[in-house]
Amino acid sequence: MPTFAGFFAKGDNQGAQNALSSSIRNMMFVMLPAAAGLVVLAPEITMVIYEGDAFKALDTMRVSRALAMYSVGLGFYGLQKSLVPWFQAQNDMKTPLKVSAYAVVLNAMLNIVALVALPEEWRHVGMAASTVVSALFSCILLIGLVGKDARAALKSSLLHLIKIIFASLGMAMALYFLKPHLATLNYILAMALLVIAGMAIYAALAFSLLSI
Repeated sequence: MPTFAGFFAKGDNQGAQNALSSSIRNMMFVMLPAAAGLVVLAPEITMVIYEGDAFKALDTMRVSRALAMYSVGLGFYGLQKSLVPWFQAQNDMKTPLKVSAYAVVLNAMLNIVALVALPEEWRHVGMAASTVVSALFSCILLIGLVGKDARAALKSSLLHLIKIIFASLGMAMALYFLKPHLATLNYILAMALLVIAGMAIYAALAFSLLSI
């Protein structure tokens, strides 16, 4: 926000636009592969952190489903973190507040639907999905209200984001096919190797695609 505010104070809309574009690119460079990796490795991550004693394999499966669903929304959460300061830097506190209020109402309504409509085994996953959908809804509203300069920044970042998405999906596919080959190892060692492999694969794919 201070960066945006500095540009706006000088009347440098192009500088603010460039800063927003950079913010979105940097945020998504981290958030999108994190989301992809968490979706694929949710069971293994949950098992390493929680499983043992009273926390059984069934509990791991249930928690990992919610973790995977929440992870889908990481890109949306990150985009909100880049867009909201754009409004605040222009002393517009009402717009992001209103959008947040709408998102809270939508989240509550979807939570009720999840509790009523879904089987008990999947209700917590439905509630996680409600949070993701509400975050997506917030992003759509913010993009619609943010103004032409910010939308131009988003448009200029689109190709960059598409490349990051492809790199993230490529990493996720590689981890999915690699997991069975490490199943015989100690689960902590396997998790560590998968994380390292994921980082290496994503780095290779991302820098290859972004250099094109």
